[in-house]
Amino acid sequence: MKKSYIMLFLITLFMLIFTFSASTQFVQVTSEYANIRPMPNTDSIIICEAFENDIFEYVGEDDDWVKIDMFSGELRYIHHSLIEVINGDISISFSIDGCQNLMKKFKEAEERSVLVSNHKYPSTNSENEEKKLEFQKILLDRYIMEVFQEYNLQPAAYNTILSKCIEETLAKTQEGPAKKIEAIETDNKGNNKNLNELSEEIRKEIFKEMVQCEDWADIEAMQYYFPGCENCAKFIETDIDKYIAKFTELTDSCKENLKNKYNITEETMLEISAEALEKGWTKPTMPPIPDCCR
Repeated sequence: MKKSYIMLFLITLFMLIFTFSASTQFVQVTSEYANIRPMPNTDSIIICEAFENDIFEYVGEDDDWVKIDMFSGELRYIHHSLIEVINGDISISFSIDGCQNLMKKFKEAEERSVLVSNHKYPSTNSENEEKKLEFQKILLDRYIMEVFQEYNLQPAAYNTILSKCIEETLAKTQEGPAKKIEAIETDNKGNNKNLNELSEEIRKEIFKEMVQCEDWADIEAMQYYFPGCENCAKFIETDIDKYIAKFTELTDSCKENLKNKYNITEETMLEISAEALEKGWTKPTMPPIPDCCR
């Protein structure tokens, strides 16, 4: 799925050091691990586990619990016995070289959270809508935390990293003619179109078809492995992990066809996704789910 669309400036490893001043407080996990919950009590579910030395933005306290800010923008809670508050400056390093993979991982985390929450709470009434949104945010925090732990990044730097990666992706579209030619020449196919060769109308159409790939893959994968789809002719077994794997497989195949259709690379598709996020392009309406999968 990854293609060698190599930009000259990506050969060098760019390392940013983010320094956060004492005007913002942070908490650092001091135990081997700490459970993060949506409510300040042990009866609420565990969203994810933080590990020793993980750093989060400090928001406040609620009795024996410390409030932290997470990726979804919602307040989460860690027991005060498992952390310490940091009042001084902290520095967090991050390599811009990893932006492409990170943006892809963030997008996958968002897709997974939407898919699973949509099917756990079908849009049948307003009460389900509220539960679905709450569950989606819980899953988003869980999945992005997995990404940060995989890449050994600090959760406190999420907004800064996301902003820098979006800037980095969009900046590639503003390179001078010489670099544009160089990027095209170093592509392994040699004749793919870059972002600036596509009109905004075409870019929006590609974005629309990318989303439709995901919607189609979702509905298709449901019929193999999703709970409640036992009556579907294609049903094999109930298995959420296999459902997500099937969704990813089908999405990748569909997007591969898109790349061939528009003669573009994985890099260009990533840039279009970043542009859609930056400009708030509207996603197409998801097609109806088959009756056997409701």
